[in-house]
Amino acid sequence: MNAVRQLAKNVISKSLYSIFLRGISIAYSIYVIRTLSKAEYGLLALILTIVGIVNLLTNVGFPTMVMKSISKHYRHDIGKATSYFKFSLRMYSIITLVGAIVLFVFSPYLAQFYKQPNAVYLLRLGCLLFIGLSIFGLYETAFVAMNKYRRYLFQVAIPKEIILLVGGSILVYLGYGPSGVLSAQIGSVFIGLLISVFLAHRYLKGSSTSIDKRWIVKGALEITPGSWASGIALNLDILIMGIFVVLPILAAYKVSFNLLDMVVAFFPVAAFTLPTFHNQTHQEATLLLNRIIKFTLLFFTPVIFFFFSFSKEILVTLFGTKYAADYWILSILAFMIVQRILASVFVTALLYLGKFKTQSTIWVCAAALNAALMYFLVRSFGLTGALTTVFIIGYSLLFTMGFCICRSGMKIDLNSILKILILTSPLLSNFANLWIEPFFLRLTIFISSGLLYLLILSVKNVFRVRQAFRTGIALFRRQTEDVIY
Repeated sequence: MNAVRQLAKNVISKSLYSIFLRGISIAYSIYVIRTLSKAEYGLLALILTIVGIVNLLTNVGFPTMVMKSISKHYRHDIGKATSYFKFSLRMYSIITLVGAIVLFVFSPYLAQFYKQPNAVYLLRLGCLLFIGLSIFGLYETAFVAMNKYRRYLFQVAIPKEIILLVGGSILVYLGYGPSGVLSAQIGSVFIGLLISVFLAHRYLKGSSTSIDKRWIVKGALEITPGSWASGIALNLDILIMGIFVVLPILAAYKVSFNLLDMVVAFFPVAAFTLPTFHNQTHQEATLLLNRIIKFTLLFFTPVIFFFFSFSKEILVTLFGTKYAADYWILSILAFMIVQRILASVFVTALLYLGKFKTQSTIWVCAAALNAALMYFLVRSFGLTGALTTVFIIGYSLLFTMGFCICRSGMKIDLNSILKILILTSPLLSNFANLWIEPFFLRLTIFISSGLLYLLILSVKNVFRVRQAFRTGIALFRRQTEDVIY
């Protein structure tokens, strides 16, 4: 139970601070989406996806090994944790510079491939953004592993987001469009990186000690195929849609996904799961993982219903009427909220179990299947094919990882996930028949479905509501001022 409370203190504290941090980010994103045309935002989404793919392909597992090594040694041997971080930083910086040079050289060819001649300059701006994001991400991982995330939020993340909000809004208002957005991101990332370097030297100041460099390189290489495959699996949709669909449709798809990511970001349990697991026995870690699953299902199922019911009103309120006709995309993607949260937790559980090769194999298979399905379905059915592929790959990945975790000795309750999916399917069909008008009819259905949901949860042996509520109470009962271990 202490593990649940310890994790709860970190998760809720990060959630509370993330509400403010994400509020800044959401305000900026809303302003950018409202100001840019759908074609401009679609081009910006394509550029950022290419930069993100290159970023993921060059991390070669070092961020994950930084998380693992610092989580393991920081409390007991700060010198060894410092040495692992410095070695990883040197290796990662060299790989990042090589990736940036490759992206710079191939920018004209990528612009020609996507038939976007104006994208060359944006892609080369993306090279600078890529360098900043890569190194900044490694420092962020170190702060999470050291359990210094609250200080990181106040001293790095929030100032960085404020700089992005002010600078980006001015540049977009002056008419610089996607190039202004990228320039503001570059400036804010490098300022955040400078502050992160200064803070890291304060916390990682132990004297250098001998470390097992072969262990960290071997672990990084074992994780690399999975890291590459995960990057492809998670971002391939935008890359393929950039070939077969027009930019306005790509923009509508990306806007809905961004909103989905904003919701998921308010429950950052995966960020603290690995450091918490390392301090627990195998049995305690298993109990903790099951509590996370049950609370996630209990809390986020009504959120799914809400987004599914009022997707049109949400999009119009946030992003304007130009996205009103695309509400059905958000309605469908709402059912991926639980999948994305639990998938990140399951990835962390596999890392805790040391199943690097298993995780890599799962991601490679998912990436290959995703590439094949996405290509053929998007080519034939456009946006509908992309959404179908997202569902198939997402939930196949979730249950495959869950099965591997169970085979590794952590007996997690996958039946609860299946039960929630089965229970929501009749409601999904009812919503589909009464989707658009009138508004009050949908509101009535939403409230009735919520009452039905609570009634179903109260049935004995269908879902252990009492245990899930205990986890929820544990998450909110503790004070959130002192979060440091």
